[in-house]
Amino acid sequence: MCIFVIKPLAFQENCVGGILYAIESNSYGLRGLTLVKRLGSLSKPDDDEYLVAVVAFCVKPSFKILHGNVKNINYDDKVFKIGSDYLDRSPPGQGVMEAAKEFFKYGFSFWGNSDHCSGCLFEASFVGLKSLQ
Repeated sequence: MCIFVIKPLAFQENCVGGILYAIESNSYGLRGLTLVKRLGSLSKPDDDEYLVAVVAFCVKPSFKILHGNVKNINYDDKVFKIGSDYLDRSPPGQGVMEAAKEFFKYGFSFWGNSDHCSGCLFEASFVGLKSLQ
């Protein structure tokens, strides 16, 4: 299990959906997708940036994030080469739990094994709730 963070460059180049498809195609399943607004950085204090954080289970070992500004997503040939300028991946173990706390603060229950890249994320839902009156 890991947490992927799609960076602002993907929004600027309108490829967030393609990157999400690449992650989904190379994993057993996705859970806990969230949009995160990060307030302006030190270099650009007036610019707000948007990120997408998503939890992926059982990511294929062949799915790698390359260094730099690489984006080659070919659906027909199943080629998914994505650069670190577009996408980050949480480190295994403790890194997954730290990323979960940062990006999934409310409405989620997370547990994980700090020694391995395993765990689970549950999303709270209003489905099935009834009035107690």
